[in-house]
Amino acid sequence: MTRGVTAGPAVLAAAGSSAPAFALDPHGSPDQYSLRAWGKREGVPSSWVHAILPSRTGYLWLATPDGLLRFDGVRFAVYNRLTSPGLLSENVLAVHEGRDGRLWVGTFRGLAVGDAHGNRPFEQVQGVGSASVHSIAQDSDGSVWAMARQGIWRVEGRGVTQLRAEQGLPGDRYRALASDPAGASGWPRTRALRASRARASRRPTRCATVHLQ
Repeated sequence: MTRGVTAGPAVLAAAGSSAPAFALDPHGSPDQYSLRAWGKREGVPSSWVHAILPSRTGYLWLATPDGLLRFDGVRFAVYNRLTSPGLLSENVLAVHEGRDGRLWVGTFRGLAVGDAHGNRPFEQVQGVGSASVHSIAQDSDGSVWAMARQGIWRVEGRGVTQLRAEQGLPGDRYRALASDPAGASGWPRTRALRASRARASRRPTRCATVHLQ
């Protein structure tokens, strides 16, 4: 998943060929690419993008303050509270595709899950509540981790567990989640979680790694 912002009209760059591409060839000439801008006239409800996910299904998913967007290369489909009641907020902050093909969506008011094709309405993940989920990752065992300002949750099957200081979580302010390949290979029976701690000051960000049995 690519995190960042796109100000002004939502802009996507596509290769001149008809083959699907999610990245530009760094060795290619600028002349071989075409540039096209998509805005509200093309169905983009917001000029701000929190995150972009190129899905294995071929779709491009965009997390925006005005809903979750699915782009097929031609048109946008918008998922919000009206089309998917499981999305408790239009303000979508994060999106992650699991290895099983499910799409996990972090919103300003909770976590939702659906399929990466977008054929079924998204469902709210019970147990996370109305937490503002801004980062999602999956570990080597398939568990999905969701981070919010209110804490960190692990979704394993149908069970949801909040990670607290009792389980060894240091601090209470974190910025992002990422799976830890080194931890996964070094501790085969351990789930490894890496979290970047957001410092209140302007000091460099500290990094903490938590291993859970």
